[in-house]
Amino acid sequence: MSCPHVVAIGEQEQDVLRFGTGDYHLQLDAVLEHADYAGLRERQLAQDDGDESLGVGVACSVSESGVGSFEWARVVAEADGSFSAYAGIASVGQGLRTALCQVLADALRIPIERTRILHHDTDTVAEGEGAFGDRGMIFGSGAVLLAVEELKRQARVLAAERLGVDADAIEIVGDLAVSEDVSIPFGELGAAGVGRYVMGGPTHLSFCAAVAVVSVDRPTGKVTVHRYTGGYDAGTAVNPLLLEGQFTGAAAQGIAGALLEESSYDESGQPLAATFMDYMMPTVAEMPLIDSLLFEFPEPLNPLGIKGGGNSGIICTHAALANAVADALGPRALPLTALPLRADCVRALIRPGEAVAEQRS
Repeated sequence: MSCPHVVAIGEQEQDVLRFGTGDYHLQLDAVLEHADYAGLRERQLAQDDGDESLGVGVACSVSESGVGSFEWARVVAEADGSFSAYAGIASVGQGLRTALCQVLADALRIPIERTRILHHDTDTVAEGEGAFGDRGMIFGSGAVLLAVEELKRQARVLAAERLGVDADAIEIVGDLAVSEDVSIPFGELGAAGVGRYVMGGPTHLSFCAAVAVVSVDRPTGKVTVHRYTGGYDAGTAVNPLLLEGQFTGAAAQGIAGALLEESSYDESGQPLAATFMDYMMPTVAEMPLIDSLLFEFPEPLNPLGIKGGGNSGIICTHAALANAVADALGPRALPLTALPLRADCVRALIRPGEAVAEQRS
């Protein structure tokens, strides 16, 4: 793969998926440097032969984003000067409303305080596919921007009718329709616009590189995660702080899945982890320092160049941690082939004769 800006923007033909923008070498190198990979290897060589072993694991992934076919939005200029966007895309806690308000405010060149995003009411929202597949901002912003374009077109027509001039004589300045010395706010005109964004090409691909640092207590098999560093390409970052929260939360979920969470069953198929007394959830005590590095390689196939950000944080986590534990155990241990990394399972890799319950991840 060439650098920079990886390969050609592509098409999806039968089973072939072509990669888009990015610089995978640069991204991986930056993550390794930030995690002090070379220094970690020096620490490994200098460690004694005591009970605790240091392990470093690296993993990379490419994930699809922008799954689905369309999203819908309607933007209304309210009489009080605010703007309401009725959006079909769902907000499930990922900060979507804040980010879409940013898009709406930027498109209208108004303060974000004058915008609002309204979801979920089928009396006011005609259609929508929902939040899944790393698609929220890709489709949601596309629909809002199309609705703003229609809003401006309608405002120009309404202003021209009111002033008795040709629509070409009306200039749109922010949320004002202007003709010579006369400026009419969109809200006074009662303008509104509808947008239906349809994906203009194949799903987008986001690259992630991650480094996990762990220690394994060999007598007990206990795994401690000391640091996790992930580098993520989200295309254009509308709100970097929200993205960092998504990356960090996703990495925390991945660490929990790799170390603690397990859906186990007995021989008759009865669940053995039916409550949180048995299904282990992480606390702050189990969470390491998590570093999230954001990279921006815009995707030309959507208006703002956005790629998915929600899923990237979790995809590498399991592999990076498993590689780190295998690295800590060394070549003499049995191969690590299953998760979660329970202490008894890790200890059995060091002591092949020890019985271990069947692992189900």
